[in-house]
Amino acid sequence: MRPHSWYLERPGRWIAEEAGATSHLPTETLHLTDAGLSATPGTLPASINSPAHTGAEAGEYCAIGRGP
Repeated sequence: MRPHSWYLERPGRWIAEEAGATSHLPTETLHLTDAGLSATPGTLPASINSPAHTGAEAGEYCAIGRGP
């Protein structure tokens, strides 16, 4: 099926697992510092500057339902 700019319905099915697919992997906490990611917290406050066209303000990613 060719892609469309919007869909009234997307056929498919839900698949469930008892545990997440990555639940067997170890976890690691990383901290954002002025030098990048680190296993220990940085001493300086870090600021993040993100353009307005990313994140929650970016609009609809998958045009399903209401269209773009």
